[in-house]
Amino acid sequence: MKIKKRNLIVVILIFLLAISAIWLIAKHKDKKIVFSEDYIMAEELAPLLKFTYYDKKEWEEQIGQIAKGTVNFRELEKLLDQMGVRDYVSYEAENGLKKVPRAVFFQVYEQIMDLLDVNRRVTAVDRIFLGAEAKEGKWLTQEGYETIAGGMQYIHPYDMYRVYTIEGEIVGMEKRLDTSVTWENVFIHSAGDGKAQVLFEKELLSVEMPRLAEPITDTVCDVEWKDGAVHAIYKKEDMIRGTVLSYNESQIEIASYGSLEHGGDLKIYKTYGTVEQLDESKLIIGNLVADFVVAKGKVCGIILKEPAKIQDIRVLLLNGESPYYPDIYMTADQEADVSFGDAQKKLSPGTVIKASDYWKENQEGYLKLEIPSEEGEIFLTNEKGETVSLGYQGSLEVRRYSDGYCVVNQLSLEDYLCAVVPSEMPASYEMEALRAQAVCARSYACIQLGNSKYAEFGANVDDSTNYQVYNKQKREEKSTLAVRDTVGEVMKYHGEIAEAYYYSTSCGFSQNVDVWNEESNETNGYLKSISLLTDGNVPVDGSAPADGNASADGTGNGAGDGAGSGAETDSGSVQKMTLDLSKEDVFTEFIQKQDYTAYDSDAAYFRWQAQLDLSANAEKINEFIRQRKSVNPNHIQVLDNNGNPADRDPAELGKILSLTPKERSAGGVLKKMLISYEKGSILVTTEYNIRKILGAAVISMTDKNGKAITSMTLLPSAAFSVVPAETEMVLYGGGYGHGIGLSQNGANGMAKAGFTYTDILRKFYQDIVLENIYNSPDGS
Repeated sequence: MKIKKRNLIVVILIFLLAISAIWLIAKHKDKKIVFSEDYIMAEELAPLLKFTYYDKKEWEEQIGQIAKGTVNFRELEKLLDQMGVRDYVSYEAENGLKKVPRAVFFQVYEQIMDLLDVNRRVTAVDRIFLGAEAKEGKWLTQEGYETIAGGMQYIHPYDMYRVYTIEGEIVGMEKRLDTSVTWENVFIHSAGDGKAQVLFEKELLSVEMPRLAEPITDTVCDVEWKDGAVHAIYKKEDMIRGTVLSYNESQIEIASYGSLEHGGDLKIYKTYGTVEQLDESKLIIGNLVADFVVAKGKVCGIILKEPAKIQDIRVLLLNGESPYYPDIYMTADQEADVSFGDAQKKLSPGTVIKASDYWKENQEGYLKLEIPSEEGEIFLTNEKGETVSLGYQGSLEVRRYSDGYCVVNQLSLEDYLCAVVPSEMPASYEMEALRAQAVCARSYACIQLGNSKYAEFGANVDDSTNYQVYNKQKREEKSTLAVRDTVGEVMKYHGEIAEAYYYSTSCGFSQNVDVWNEESNETNGYLKSISLLTDGNVPVDGSAPADGNASADGTGNGAGDGAGSGAETDSGSVQKMTLDLSKEDVFTEFIQKQDYTAYDSDAAYFRWQAQLDLSANAEKINEFIRQRKSVNPNHIQVLDNNGNPADRDPAELGKILSLTPKERSAGGVLKKMLISYEKGSILVTTEYNIRKILGAAVISMTDKNGKAITSMTLLPSAAFSVVPAETEMVLYGGGYGHGIGLSQNGANGMAKAGFTYTDILRKFYQDIVLENIYNSPDGS
């Protein structure tokens, strides 16, 4: 009997557990949002109502006290009472326990919007849901990827709904649509035989459609959508072909056609090779011939049927730091062609033209001065006709803006480099160093061709250290030969052109990109820290390449990390590097030693000293701290005396007491510096910020040879140790520039030691390969 009783208890327990499991499943299922025209679910309401008195989470709590599962009319009344709008909303009420049909709820919802949505945050729109749900709760609709409030599992791909959105998030569905919706400016890769291949938001979608009288291939169309499929396709017939000269958020300038409006989001489609949708970085100004689909006077799509052929570069000539001039005066040393709009004329040598003479009120177009001869040059002058620039090859284009005139120099990439290399590296340097510099400059320039910063001015780069210094030194025969000897050569890493950072002089080691607060990744792995030290008079070559910068003054930005682990002699043996310059005592001893030999140890900035007066320059230091914090708040942290973050101005912290190095890279550069005050401290991150802020306190500075360095407001590098003195701080430093990438003086030293330019590049940039852009099928 005891056994039977025990078995009975077990059966009862199993039964109770089963009942509990069924209840839990039913409860969970009840929480799942199910779309129905017959009712609205309580779980749908919080996202829809978050524009009113409560946020979404608070509404979930409020609604949980009123309704669960499907909403009935009695619960709807309580909800309206909760918002204080019951007396102002009308609807056909029914039995209190009857479910509220979806159409009735949204009739009420529209009235709530009229009463409470004073800022018009809620919008009703029609959406086609294309394909499956994307990551992170986003769905692809005819307007792109859109976020949908959680729990809406009922969406069917290719269905159409009337939806409500709040600040870009779809928060509710009113109904399925049985009317048609037009999907505008769709790129049709192919259409016919009942199927269409549609390229949209970088997704290639296959959709059903009626049979067409003629197939459609690679063009932009409007698509009428109905009943979950394509109902009709309207091909946009108007197309023009030309070269992109400039673009901004609303207009695009096309050679021979002028400026045309676009919809605010340039849609670019590549049809050669793999069919893809591209971003604006592939819209290479001055080098890209494309087909432009035009409808109602607007560009609604750009089709690339062939790659850009890299031939020219367009350089914005700055007026100091500004792109604008009050007027532009130009002349040429040979007969030149002048054009403005459709008007053209010849210009005699030495004749000065004034830009403002060519514009009338509201007249569109640009002024262009060009010399047919390759030997001729164009000059900027003052109003007296006196030249104020070196000669420019190619052409100068002047455009008028509300703030003044801008001038762009268009010329071949190789001619551009002939005016960059001597501006970035002395032409007196060894030929192999100049060749290495030419490849670096070409690689850097090719990357910048896709830069959209100056797209509205019709330029790829400017002529300053923002990019590469251009035409600030006369072209030299030797540096020009270095460009011609390496014509077309660029560095590539993992199939992409490598951004060739470079700088003037190392401290004996190059740096990792962590000094810019960057992390190493698969795109910048060619940037690695190496030793530039030599073993006595025997050159040794690092087994891991260096890092680099885009301008010799070390003001660029970039990525890469990792310290070199050894050095290879010419015979291939490895000399282990024992110096760990991230340790403060090791670095201090290293940087104060004058007799290290390195490939760039002959350079004046290989070692330097600076005297700082923190008290006398406290106001300047604090101002630079504010300035750098406004650029990137994450790199400047104000702390109280307990080391906790504090929202205080530097001037409120009192007197500056000391400087404390907090973290160094493996190559010795300071990544973090603590500036201690009476009432707190400031932690400064990145080598550039440290150089900029402490540069404000310098009262004197000398180079390796004891020669005074004057008029320098930026410390030469952040590879320095701090030694307190009685009334001031003394910095013992080494190197000039950020230290990432190629050391220009190091390259020159290697060239003197017999290394070729390819050897030099492979030392400073790990695992790169050299390729010729003019032989590449895609021009990259």
